[in-house]
Amino acid sequence: MTDPEVIKRLKVVFDYLKKEFNLNQKNVASKFGVTDSAITRILKGQNALTNRVLTQFESIFGISKMWIVAGQGEMLLPDRDSNMDEDQILLRSINRRSGFRGLIKILLKLSDKNLAAIKALAEKLDPE
Repeated sequence: MTDPEVIKRLKVVFDYLKKEFNLNQKNVASKFGVTDSAITRILKGQNALTNRVLTQFESIFGISKMWIVAGQGEMLLPDRDSNMDEDQILLRSINRRSGFRGLIKILLKLSDKNLAAIKALAEKLDPE
């Protein structure tokens, strides 16, 4: 069983992920390598919240597991980007955006010619 206060905080986390990253419960479950129904059971208090899932909230989304479990501190961890190298920042950004991992897997399979065409198209769409 999961503590009702923990469940309330988890619901806040899912609301935040929906608002900030347009991620729903199914998207988050997929990133964590668990089923949507496993997350549902946690949110209903039927299954315990595992340390693995808590750690993934921290590493993927920067959400404090201490805040989830005990309500201590802030929900969001301090910005860690200043301590990350450029590749880590890019990987974190990819993990936060729904569908990016799949898109990158597809791009990796493209020929150089097709990749150049996709790059040219993306540069035309770039809002900056």
